[in-house]
Amino acid sequence: MIQVLLSTLFIAGNPTAAKFESDQLQIAVSVSAQIYTWTITNNSSHPVMRVQFGQHQLYNHLVPPDWNLQIKKDHFFAWTDQVLYAIRPGQSRTITARVGSAGAILGQGPAWVDFGGVREPVRFEGVWCPVPEPFSKIVVIALTLIVIAVAHVLLVTRSSRLACATADRGSWKLVQ
Repeated sequence: MIQVLLSTLFIAGNPTAAKFESDQLQIAVSVSAQIYTWTITNNSSHPVMRVQFGQHQLYNHLVPPDWNLQIKKDHFFAWTDQVLYAIRPGQSRTITARVGSAGAILGQGPAWVDFGGVREPVRFEGVWCPVPEPFSKIVVIALTLIVIAVAHVLLVTRSSRLACATADRGSWKLVQ
């Protein structure tokens, strides 16, 4: 199945939202503060029964009413067993979650949308989701802070030595 994947800005000039589309589905993602919102729009003729998104350190998930939620280490999925609560053709549903403040950054991951076995699931690549912060970035930040601290100590020590050297050369006068 050929998908047309658009990773373009959802609203012109809004760098906090993106849209991903196929001929049957649309996933709109927005990120505001620490809240991720995925809106799934069903353009197919079959109800959407299950969705799956990548995740890292998400909590406080809100799924559509009467949907179930299961959270794994690197993804979460929400589903319903009843067609009555599925995302029917022409409808949209929203899933939101809050991301933890330590170690997660905006990244891309796969998303799956399943039609309950009626037809082949649709897979999207590059959908916005929180991902682990790369270890190399953490090391670079730590090393930068150490270099700044060492430079500060050297500058303070040097300026205090210069002040002492100036005082020793007779800049102080005795008053009688």
